[in-house]
Amino acid sequence: MSDRAAATRTELAVLGLLAWGGESSGYDLHKLAGRSVGFIWAPARSQFYAVLKRLDRDGLVDSRRVAQTDRPDKRIFHLTETGTAVLRDWLDRVEPIDPEDRDGVLLKLFFGSFGDPEAGRRQLEDYRARVQDRLATYRSIERTFDAEPDAEAIGRLQSLRLGIALMRATLRWADQTLEALPQAASELRAHAKKGSVP
Repeated sequence: MSDRAAATRTELAVLGLLAWGGESSGYDLHKLAGRSVGFIWAPARSQFYAVLKRLDRDGLVDSRRVAQTDRPDKRIFHLTETGTAVLRDWLDRVEPIDPEDRDGVLLKLFFGSFGDPEAGRRQLEDYRARVQDRLATYRSIERTFDAEPDAEAIGRLQSLRLGIALMRATLRWADQTLEALPQAASELRAHAKKGSVP
């Protein structure tokens, strides 16, 4: 395991799905992704099987064969302790996620209940600060359009204004999420005391 390269985002998402959905086949994981994280991350079904094979080889998941009478046998996968540790390490590590990379922050938020809530809050605060900086940059660029004739600059200006609107909306979302996180963390701690959260 020590020679293994860092897990890819797709591998981490599959680990997260296994943590959330429990023991599953590749087909079932693909279906679970389609009705949950599919709006932010949606690899092809064939990619799921390739990723599961790598994760199994590297000891992050384990599998067992299940005989089926009406279909070919299928493999059922579950997280190993090592896989759980890799998932938690990713969730507990604050990464520099660019404002355009909403998928990165959303995946970490989606699976955040399997990591340290405080680390999730720090990740979101870091992301929010990067969005705030990007908004300031866009506003600075917007001021330079005063010198250009409207007809020549309209396409560039309106493209920039969409970026401004997206950054402002992202800031509002981040603020709302940061406000909601303490209650969620409290509930997670209560569940952890009962032993119902990994």
